Amino acid sequence: MIDDPVRIRSARIEPYEFRLARPWRTARGQIHQRRGWFLRLEDADGVRGVGECAPMPEAGTETMQQAAVNLRDRVDRLAGLTLGQLWDDLESEPPSPAARCGLECAVVDLAARRRGIAVARLLNPAAGATVKVNASIGVAGPGLADRARDAVARGFDVLKIKLGVGEPDRERVWLREAASGLPSGVQLRLDANGAWDSATAEDWLDSLSDLPIESLEEPLADADPRCLEALQRRVSWPLALDESLPGFITAGLTADLPVLRVVIKPMVLGGIRPAMRLAAEADRQVVVTTILDAAPGRWVAAHLAAALDQGHAHGLDTASWLAEDIGTGPEIRSGRCRVFD
Repeated sequence: MIDDPVRIRSARIEPYEFRLARPWRTARGQIHQRRGWFLRLEDADGVRGVGECAPMPEAGTETMQQAAVNLRDRVDRLAGLTLGQLWDDLESEPPSPAARCGLECAVVDLAARRRGIAVARLLNPAAGATVKVNASIGVAGPGLADRARDAVARGFDVLKIKLGVGEPDRERVWLREAASGLPSGVQLRLDANGAWDSATAEDWLDSLSDLPIESLEEPLADADPRCLEALQRRVSWPLALDESLPGFITAGLTADLPVLRVVIKPMVLGGIRPAMRLAAEADRQVVVTTILDAAPGRWVAAHLAAALDQGHAHGLDTASWLAEDIGTGPEIRSGRCRVFD
């Protein structure tokens, strides 16, 4: 895809640390800031490209320390390489996904700028300029119905809700209350975050049969393929792999996944090329999202979403998590993200 003979003149990395607007809860505790690096490339013609490396081990990437070693080692050897050589060399990069993502995205950004086209169109000449986006309205708890109404008023028709945080019976009450006030055509995207055993998941699926469900992510604490396959047969709408997806990739199961949808995070998978390869091999519904990336990472996710778009709502409305940022990310309005003009 990239065979440009122009040479890299310079490469540098810039560390960043941005405060979050509110704590991000993970299995290891809370995250209060987002840390990473911006990778900046400049070629012999003065054209520049930028990528973002933002590790989050809780989401499946390498550690900050591992990413730092990989980035610094690689950046020191970039000057003098052609853009095409760098693109090819990335295929043999060590398994450090966030570092690889930053490097690859800087290359792709530079290559697209040299051609005067959007990254999405470099990846897929037929990519559309906008994609549908879901609204994330938090956990099933007090105020959920109000947040749902607010999201609908802002033009969203897919609302993402976190389950598995509180007491199940209370979560069902909050969920039904929110659903009861929704206009026709608005759907709920649920995320259990691996909170349930198989029996609890079955009970939940049965209880959702009369609600406007768009999909359910990560129903099981143990993402056993047979259990997931049985759960998927139980409902007509998609179950989705997100945090458990790297395990299926490592096990070589991408061509035979037990559910109908995959959630793709470029920072976790190692960048654009691994993400596109996975989408092709899996032959499943695809949704693209981020792991609280800064503006450069969100732009990459938006362009990838446009290149892979199947009409499903993508998880790109994550900018509000950051109290600080660099530059401006993709514009989201009335439930759609504008990727390019």
